[in-house]
Amino acid sequence: MPTTKIPVEPNRFLVVGLGSMGNRYASLATEMGLIPPEGLYLCDIDEQRSRRYACAYASTSLHEVLKRLANDGGLDVAVIATPATNHLVSLTTISNAFPTAAVLVEKPLVAGAFADEEALAPALFTRPIAVGYNWRFHPVVEKMRSFADQIVDVTMYVADDMRVWPGKYDGHPIAEYSHELDILRVLTRSPTVRYGRHTDKEFVFRGTHERGTWSVKIRPHHTPKGRWIRLRMEDGGRISYAWDTEHIPATYGAQLVDLFKGYALNGHPHSFRCSLADGVATALLIDDAYELIARRD
Repeated sequence: MPTTKIPVEPNRFLVVGLGSMGNRYASLATEMGLIPPEGLYLCDIDEQRSRRYACAYASTSLHEVLKRLANDGGLDVAVIATPATNHLVSLTTISNAFPTAAVLVEKPLVAGAFADEEALAPALFTRPIAVGYNWRFHPVVEKMRSFADQIVDVTMYVADDMRVWPGKYDGHPIAEYSHELDILRVLTRSPTVRYGRHTDKEFVFRGTHERGTWSVKIRPHHTPKGRWIRLRMEDGGRISYAWDTEHIPATYGAQLVDLFKGYALNGHPHSFRCSLADGVATALLIDDAYELIARRD
């Protein structure tokens, strides 16, 4: 894999949680030349996982890793890839210890309803924090974003079986499959959930946005797999795209570069493709979907 040059190279990179996603980011950071092995710090409750890598330091305790980083000169960049139930606690702990560190917290931001979580401190929104909606880096999403002001209606569908995914997933299916709702926020303005229902097989949501309507159907325990998006344009034209798997791996690398460049640019919170404020807005849209389902139960 070709290396990527960053204007100001970080010296210390921390990955918290070495499951499927954390393992991906730890590998990518060194393979892409973003950080040397001697700048890699790892934390996972399973001590065996950290032994896969040559690194500066590894521990099962986040507080011990942060203490070591303080002794070694501080933290520059971090990725939080723990189970979603621990995301906000880990984020607050790391960002309070090292306020200037650029931090990526994986999606979903929380496991359940965001409104049920302890409120995030206002100071976090002024720090270099990004949320891991990597599909924003998909070339098709980027292309659609360029003509988003012409989109009238959006229809999205996803079918997969999360029961066979690697690792542990403790988030609600709506949160785990929240790329669709996040893409909706990228392509439309002020999307609002108007209708929601669920059965044993699927979740269906419909709503409006400033220029038209949208709908999302999620089948979390379904085979065969399928994922697509359909757009109706203001001129009456229609665009359909079945999401491919070919471009997805590259979106993780692009997101990591976005994070490291954010650090190099002094970490302005709005320098990221998906800032903390942006991730919270998607989490609140997910909350609205939860609420409509709860009303119908």
